[in-house]
Amino acid sequence: MAHAQPATVPADVPTLDTVLVYGEQPGPGLWKVSKGDHVLWILGSYEPLPRNMKWRSKDVEALIADSREVLFPGSVDIRPAIGILRGVTLLPAAYRAARNPNDAKLGEVLPADTYARWEVLKKKYLGNDDGVERWRPAIAAGMLRDKAIEKSGLRSGSRITTVVRNAATRNAVRTRTVPTVSRRIPVENVRGMLNSARKVQLPDAQCFASSLERLEPDIETLQARANAWSVGDIAAMRQLAGVSARADDCVVLLAQLLTSGEIPDLAAVEKIVADARTQEQLANEELAKNWLEAAERALGRNRTTFAVLPIDTLLDDKGYVPRLRALGYTVEEPK
Repeated sequence: MAHAQPATVPADVPTLDTVLVYGEQPGPGLWKVSKGDHVLWILGSYEPLPRNMKWRSKDVEALIADSREVLFPGSVDIRPAIGILRGVTLLPAAYRAARNPNDAKLGEVLPADTYARWEVLKKKYLGNDDGVERWRPAIAAGMLRDKAIEKSGLRSGSRITTVVRNAATRNAVRTRTVPTVSRRIPVENVRGMLNSARKVQLPDAQCFASSLERLEPDIETLQARANAWSVGDIAAMRQLAGVSARADDCVVLLAQLLTSGEIPDLAAVEKIVADARTQEQLANEELAKNWLEAAERALGRNRTTFAVLPIDTLLDDKGYVPRLRALGYTVEEPK
């Protein structure tokens, strides 16, 4: 594709309209899981949150002080089984595979109108970072999104978990973390696969264009969800659910293209992607099983237990809450 020529674009991207809350805020109410006189209180955590918001956590800290145990969630770890030393030797090939074929710039692989839109957003959020111009569009879109979120007044990080953990430590309350569920995917001829991948023209320009169009509306929604968590508006969080996962849309699209066979000569990549998706589903199911078992044990031995889970897990109609009810527990949700 010829180098994209600058197109006529608006002088600037409209400023985000959402005003983030600041100062001390209550956060959401708690889910109450009970059987008899044994109670498990669950806090739904969320990020990113407004940078200048301070969580009013005194009530939560009092519940933690009154608990016998604090239960933290586990995680899923899916990665190729290639070993640390071998992985280090493959870093240069992996780096090249994430860049455009022939080290082309984005302006050489994108339509003119898409590149013009990119230039406006890049200037606004990434400044004069020309290094991003040689990354594949899907990678560049992720870098732009991360910086845009940072500049929107939101901050990621484990602020909520830190408060809970510190409260447990101060009050000598036992903590438990559900073990990480790990899966390793066998990989053969990784170097050859990466060298092959770097030569392939991936049809991700359409996804890149869609990502640019969605960027600021999505950030507005992330800001609205951050505000909703801060003030305890669970109904708004339900209504606005689903945006966080869309950050990986371009990566998901590429994975679908790989597994569909539309990109030739990458059979090894197709197998790895398919294996990873299968293993992730199995690992998430095992993680849910492990958490439910840990919660049941805690409910059985403690009069009061406190737990933290990602709030989207608690809002999922097929997630942990309906499973707890199916196990015979009474679950009261925050209003």
